[in-house]
Amino acid sequence: MKKSLINEAVKRISLDREHGAAQLAKEALKALKLIIKMDKSKNLTEFLINVEEAGFKLANARPSMASLMNLISKTIYLIKENSNTLSLKELKKFAILKINEVIFESENAVNKIAELASKLIKEKTVITHSFSSTVIEAIKKSSVKKVIVSEGRPLFEGRKTAIQLSKFNIPTVLITDAALGFFISKSEAALVGCDSILIDGSIVNKVGTYLLALAAKDNNIPFYVVSETSKIIPKNINEIKLEIVSGKEIAKKLPKKIKVENLYFDVTKPNLITALITEEGIIKPEEIKIKAQEILKHYNALKIN
Repeated sequence: MKKSLINEAVKRISLDREHGAAQLAKEALKALKLIIKMDKSKNLTEFLINVEEAGFKLANARPSMASLMNLISKTIYLIKENSNTLSLKELKKFAILKINEVIFESENAVNKIAELASKLIKEKTVITHSFSSTVIEAIKKSSVKKVIVSEGRPLFEGRKTAIQLSKFNIPTVLITDAALGFFISKSEAALVGCDSILIDGSIVNKVGTYLLALAAKDNNIPFYVVSETSKIIPKNINEIKLEIVSGKEIAKKLPKKIKVENLYFDVTKPNLITALITEEGIIKPEEIKIKAQEILKHYNALKIN
């Protein structure tokens, strides 16, 4: 198995600031499929070592994005579980088949979530933050009055959201992140995606989401989160490390005495969330704990703590 293929895929995913968690998870799965197709292992033992190494690196390319880690670890778990009954050739075919199935299930989940969420935002002015392909699908499926989109600084993911919405002739207003507190009163619902759901029902998403949730709570505006169940992680807020990226994204030329911290994600607690909308419906906190235990079983296949 060529390590250069793995390293290139990991680098590409780790540096990607344009796409959401669902898209990057699919990219990781496609990379794993290509790696398996090109694998030259001579026996099952060698193949399992190689595929586990590739899976571990891909799963950890973006630690804050749960779906990437969950879908990769689920795939490796299924490969290992069937390694005792299949030959090397059969196992490779099985692995590729399962990867295709996982990608299809993920895409189908987005459609189910968007359909459910669209009913909650129908004919309303919606405010959103950053970029989420699931949010865009939900808005496309509903007849919203207008969408207010914050830029998503420093890399302006919100601008990408606004541009995509405009292509579907959806009335869209682009605002700065700092203006969220003002424009929340002009909206009737807040709708965001997320990168991870913690075991208590908190969500991890692009920094600024927490402030939008606080503003929504203060103005009695419902705050909805759309997410696949694959984004649930068996950890609480004290066990996660929020991603911090290069300060040069914020400012390149500053006096050396100024330290720039570019926090990429923040945490929004469940008391600020009106509903967590998934492909299985609205999930209650106790259901998240149960699902997290199943995901932990998959983590063990990659020896992820």
